[in-house]
Amino acid sequence: MSDAKSCVILDEKGLRFAKGTLVRFSEHDTIVELDAGYHEVAYFHIDHVVCVRTHDPADGLTNCRGRIYRLDENKLFITGCVIETHVEQREDIKIPVGRDVFFIACGKSAKDTKKFTVLLRDISAGGIGIATEHHLDFDSEYEVIFDFGWEPDVLPVTMVYKGSEVDGKVLYGFRFNELHPAQESQVREYVFRKHLSLFAVKQP
Repeated sequence: MSDAKSCVILDEKGLRFAKGTLVRFSEHDTIVELDAGYHEVAYFHIDHVVCVRTHDPADGLTNCRGRIYRLDENKLFITGCVIETHVEQREDIKIPVGRDVFFIACGKSAKDTKKFTVLLRDISAGGIGIATEHHLDFDSEYEVIFDFGWEPDVLPVTMVYKGSEVDGKVLYGFRFNELHPAQESQVREYVFRKHLSLFAVKQP
């Protein structure tokens, strides 16, 4: 695991804790610097067992568990920290989005190809959930266009689920189809960043 990357610090039960930056990782001396807004280290205690969750482009979400042995201003010093698991970043980690994106129903010719907007309900490293008033078929080919600053920003998807109608729109589920390594890395990084922002909340 490399150093200097965003992380979330969880307690033994996996409950929400705080966000920070993994400054250094080693088995005997791991250092985490808490982000602004999480500088109250009084919430943490010496000998408190914590889990540091971070993201690596190659491994995805990674957990390591250790015990706090020192507190210094906004830094946590953790010992006995070893990689515990590589968290499978698939449909089990769905991040709500709630914004419109362009969708392409690919036809046999340019004339048959249709482009329209859909509501992107959620995203995971495995795929997306959308809602639309358009009728979509399992046998058709589709692409989704993300305006998240990705390059390239057009990703192929395959329908795997058709649900009920809600407020005049049908719910659909799609998985990403044959992504290039760079595309998959962009998706995983986006999901992880959103996961951090939703998962880590300030403690009262």
